[in-house]
Amino acid sequence: NMMTKKIIEKRSIAQKVEGWIGKHPFIIAGLKKDIINYSSLTREIQKDLGIKNFDAVLVAIRRYQKKIKWISSDKKITEILEKSTLEIKTGVNVYISKNIDLHILNKLKHFHLIQGAESVTIITDSKLLLNFIKKWENVMEIKIKSPITLETISGIMGYICSAFAERGLNILETYSCYTETFFVFEKKDLTAVIEVLEKIGVR
Repeated sequence: NMMTKKIIEKRSIAQKVEGWIGKHPFIIAGLKKDIINYSSLTREIQKDLGIKNFDAVLVAIRRYQKKIKWISSDKKITEILEKSTLEIKTGVNVYISKNIDLHILNKLKHFHLIQGAESVTIITDSKLLLNFIKKWENVMEIKIKSPITLETISGIMGYICSAFAERGLNILETYSCYTETFFVFEKKDLTAVIEVLEKIGVR
């Protein structure tokens, strides 16, 4: 019936709006701090997504804001980051390949391995001769080692990535293991990366 169609339409709009906001970390930050002009944001989303229903978009934004209010506050995140330590390793190489003979790992002193469904990524200080899909050689690896309480705080990865994005820094790779979070950048970004990390409390 007509009522059911309207409910389905509103759900569809809400999903589209949440998807759009999720791709804009600065909008999320603004919503969390309640410093967004909702009418302007609504019109911007309407224009981008081609949605005519102003009220449905506005309601979807408000509901999304309530959801993210439950995410850990910036203060809790910065407290964790201020207790974290920073390590920088240069001369790192990143290889992405469809097939890697894992016996090659026995010859490597330092490496990280990320295995996906269709590809494998190796991060190592050794240079490898591989049939690779993509590679970055002589880049740098940033390691942020945090206290165990990291596990109890949500939103930390998004917070760090947003800080890098705000500075226009391109993350080549990112991965984590327990309390260690890794980022790979080009060496030319070293100064900017350190400045961003210092700004959010990591030294």
